[in-house]
Amino acid sequence: MADSPYPAWMITVLQRTETDQLRWRVLAGWTDDGHLMTQVYVDGSDGVKPIGGFGGPAVWEGELINYWYGQAEHSPTFVVIRARSEVHRVTMTGGGPAAEIALSDVMPAFGVRFGGRRLKPDQNPKDIKLDFDVSC
Repeated sequence: MADSPYPAWMITVLQRTETDQLRWRVLAGWTDDGHLMTQVYVDGSDGVKPIGGFGGPAVWEGELINYWYGQAEHSPTFVVIRARSEVHRVTMTGGGPAAEIALSDVMPAFGVRFGGRRLKPDQNPKDIKLDFDVSC
């Protein structure tokens, strides 16, 4: 059996296949110092490519979401979200029509939901805004 290309201490929390067949996934895991690391990987014809990600608390105190956007060289740009359990919808606006970012169920190992979206080539991540709805 071949070794997994993903870090053994992380699990897949979100996985998507785009209409152009680009496959990507978000992995998450706790670091030794108690921070939650979240990373994006693209599964391509030339193997698995790490795109980037972020660490820190699952969600900063007093906030409802943590997010990151970025890309690796010659890769699409992604936005990745960690959201508290009461957040049930995240919408991305700016740089194009509004688009919902699908959220996972609350992941028991981390106590948060995960979401992600590949940006269109002409979308500047600095132009996007994330709006979210919470349960009362």
